[in-house]
Amino acid sequence: MDLNRRQVLGLGLTVTAGGFLAACSSPDPPAAAPTEQTPNLLATPDLELIALYMAVRSAYPALDASLQAIEEQHRAHLAALGGEVSIEDIDVTVATTSAAAVEQCMLAERRAADIHQAACLRSADSVEVRLLALISASEASHVPALERLL
Repeated sequence: MDLNRRQVLGLGLTVTAGGFLAACSSPDPPAAAPTEQTPNLLATPDLELIALYMAVRSAYPALDASLQAIEEQHRAHLAALGGEVSIEDIDVTVATTSAAAVEQCMLAERRAADIHQAACLRSADSVEVRLLALISASEASHVPALERLL
């Protein structure tokens, strides 16, 4: 059978798309539907990040403008998850130098992205999956932005 260039490209795209779909599937049964506690549990990393950014901005005013935009994104994540900003009970110890504080923020962003990605993979709700994937990607994108501050 002779294949022209279009057919080969189409076949390649089909195989690639199938590979992506297979990689996204899981042999495990779907997770249970989200419970009422899910938004609170999923909001915790963003609450912790908001508290951290507020503390770092207060300790290192030179970082204020750079970190404020990222903090606002976490406030938007929190709102999308149905959480409220209540950081009174969150204890934050800020690193002793501005560079170490930025690295502290990078580590917290990676942790939050990992938590939201894992929750995304466990969710059976397609709307929640999309939201968590977007939030996880946003948090992961903060790491290179923070690296530029070092």
